[in-house]
Amino acid sequence: MVQPVDAIDREILELLIKRARLSNRSIARTVHISESNSYERIRRLIESGIIRGFHADVDPGALGRPVHAVIMLKVRKGKRKQMLAEAQELSKLDGVAEVFFLAGQYDLLVRVSVRDSGALRDFITDLNSRQTIASTETNIIMEEFFDLSGPDPVDDSQPKSA
Repeated sequence: MVQPVDAIDREILELLIKRARLSNRSIARTVHISESNSYERIRRLIESGIIRGFHADVDPGALGRPVHAVIMLKVRKGKRKQMLAEAQELSKLDGVAEVFFLAGQYDLLVRVSVRDSGALRDFITDLNSRQTIASTETNIIMEEFFDLSGPDPVDDSQPKSA
């Protein structure tokens, strides 16, 4: 069960969403609490499952995967019971960054990063050959934008100049 969060927890979470590598000291100073209070709050947020992990946001292009796409999938009517298993299997495929269950016109959304348009074509062809998939719709991502606004925390992780 997810624990309720207060205004200070929300501030901490917003800071960590923007910059997961902030030091505990920076977080405590930014939200105006003690370092021990900050540490305990973050520990509680992790243990309760509100914070699910800390991740590096790596440019897939640097790994030789500069082509990004989102693929919406419709699952065949008789295969709906297999949708969870299919989503889990898709999440393990090479190039898959994320898989989402959807409500609405499509059943699943898969975000992929691949080396070129040929690799994307092959990936889509593989998806369409699966017994559970009725159809796909692909959109190539031209550019990504991130919200970098919000509070500018005190960053004490950088070396101080004399």
